[in-house]
Amino acid sequence: MNKNGNLQYFSRDSRAVSEVMGEILLVAIVVILLSSVAAVVYGELGVTDVPHVEIHERVNTTYNRIKIEHAGGEPLKLDSIKITLYRNGEKYDFLPSDPDVTCSSDNGAWKFGDTIVIDTDQVRSIKMEENDTVDLFFIHTPSRQVLHKVRLSDAWKR
Repeated sequence: MNKNGNLQYFSRDSRAVSEVMGEILLVAIVVILLSSVAAVVYGELGVTDVPHVEIHERVNTTYNRIKIEHAGGEPLKLDSIKITLYRNGEKYDFLPSDPDVTCSSDNGAWKFGDTIVIDTDQVRSIKMEENDTVDLFFIHTPSRQVLHKVRLSDAWKR
């Protein structure tokens, strides 16, 4: 037989076509089901995107103020921010809406160049001394992730 005769015979041979099509359909159904299950599970976990932001902080122990500056990265909604201070083992939570917190942002978003100033002595009477150990945690509340943490007391001990 010549080469063309074999090709024509092969192209007309329809044996096992239904088995191959069946396997392809089964694989497609399994892929669709697995992706559906993965989408449901991933959606139920409530995973939120963790924003990336660079933060600079300054402390003024004379006036008991902490200034936190947005130095780059993504803007954050003010209602998604929580700042936690640990001073000598005591925990203090601050929100941008608190009376002892001043925020220089507009339209509810904290973006590049905006600042948050915490006056620790205004409402809560937290006086920061040079021998205190003060840790600051800047927390993104929807994802429950710490975006920035720093030991503030190291700055004034230098």
